[in-house]
Amino acid sequence: MITPKLSGRILENLIFFIFAILCLVSWYFYKPQITGFWNSGVNKIVELSTSLFSSKKDTELVNTVPPQNNTVIPPYNKTISVKDCGTTNSPDLKNKNTYENNAVLNCLGVSALSCGNAKAVFANDLFPNMIQIVGSEGADQNVCNFKLSYGADSTLVDIDGNKLAGQYISCPLSIVKAIDETKTPTLFTAASIDNLNKYASQIYFYGTLGVFMENNMDKNRIQALGCSGDYIDSMIASYRKMQSN
Repeated sequence: MITPKLSGRILENLIFFIFAILCLVSWYFYKPQITGFWNSGVNKIVELSTSLFSSKKDTELVNTVPPQNNTVIPPYNKTISVKDCGTTNSPDLKNKNTYENNAVLNCLGVSALSCGNAKAVFANDLFPNMIQIVGSEGADQNVCNFKLSYGADSTLVDIDGNKLAGQYISCPLSIVKAIDETKTPTLFTAASIDNLNKYASQIYFYGTLGVFMENNMDKNRIQALGCSGDYIDSMIASYRKMQSN
């Protein structure tokens, strides 16, 4: 028998995922508004959920970087082990204070630019909370991917009640885009590789929502870009189900 506590947790997780899908639905009709949704920061979503569920613990800002040698990783050097960039809160692209002077994001940005293997964890109660920069091996060594995934201990579920733990999306770093809010309708433009902290933030945003927005929730188009992973299927299936209701 499902206990009241467990039932409440499942309901909370379901609302988190439905909220993400609703944001995608809204984007098709109100693109400027969906841009505002992300730029208000994932942390504000956490605050909203906290107000709805008083039993939920507040998300605390963490910016922990393990002791390490922060020498820039040479391109495509596969003899170097995966660099642990640490843990931080999800960045808010509208608020520079959430990504500037952030050692974790800088570490990810440096690794992404040099295609050095790296990983980090974002404190996030909605979207995938693990991010990796993965250099390709073998003949295709000039391709570098990002991978976003839910931790194995995640208790989040999708609209059908399926666990999101372990779900991921992996795409080439070359497809990452930034949002240009000055244009109407909102446009996707080149990522800000001159600002490594912001670049790392844009990688995370594009992988969690941007690639779906730009490609109209079309799985074939997303996969044609070189993306893979069950997070793609989960997001699109949930979106389609919301449309049919």
